[in-house]
Amino acid sequence: DKALISFNSNDFGSALENFISFNKLYPKSINAPEVYYWLGLTNVELKDFKSAASAFLESFSRAPVGSFAWKSLLGLAVALGDLGQNEQGCLTLQELRSRFPDRVSLNLDEVMIAEEQLKCLQ
Repeated sequence: DKALISFNSNDFGSALENFISFNKLYPKSINAPEVYYWLGLTNVELKDFKSAASAFLESFSRAPVGSFAWKSLLGLAVALGDLGQNEQGCLTLQELRSRFPDRVSLNLDEVMIAEEQLKCLQ
């Protein structure tokens, strides 16, 4: 909770510390996929795109059908683009569309913005 409060207060340094601390204290928590997702968002805010991509991938890997899975793939795609890996980002978005068509339909604007940023071919 402290980490989310820090994140929502734009105190990203504190949020980062708290998310990392949670993962160290509770590595097998059922909340780990969510925590890694938020860790990814925190690293994006801190412009640490490599760590963001790693956190989003960890979130997805821990729960590939969980409630944060589609968001983690979207975050991973954007972070890859921020790292200059547009092709990998576009492939990740294709995977997102394939695995979660319903979520993509409900969040089409977000997905299309990411595809535009990455210059993915439709």
